[in-house]
Amino acid sequence: MGLAFPYGLISPDLKSFHEPSLAAFIEANFEPLTPYLNWFTAEIFYHHGVPRGLDFLDRYASKRLSTQRILEELPGSARFVSVLLNNAGQNGYVEIQSKSGFIESVRRYIAAQALGRGASPAEVAHLCGASMRTIQRLQRAGAS
Repeated sequence: MGLAFPYGLISPDLKSFHEPSLAAFIEANFEPLTPYLNWFTAEIFYHHGVPRGLDFLDRYASKRLSTQRILEELPGSARFVSVLLNNAGQNGYVEIQSKSGFIESVRRYIAAQALGRGASPAEVAHLCGASMRTIQRLQRAGAS
């Protein structure tokens, strides 16, 4: 079947955030990938570009940052500020997605795309490095 996903470059290792092919993959698939991403990750990619967003995630993954600190790092449009303030916790902090959580989001997207193209669950599990249980959950979600 020859599924054309650059999965070898999207692995949960800390260096993958600096792979140009990861940024290119996200940019090329941004629209359909967005529902699989954490809200804040999607917003920084949208407002600040994928390379800058990946750099931000690389530096601050798994941390809680104040909205003030985020806006110092990522000054943005009125819309970005509004989305940030409306979605920050009551204490004004945002939980930045973990690197493994981000990679898992990309894996789920790739798996869903492969299943949609008719790949077998075993092929998808191998392609994405995901468990069969994860693939079965994606199949059920796709059927509903």
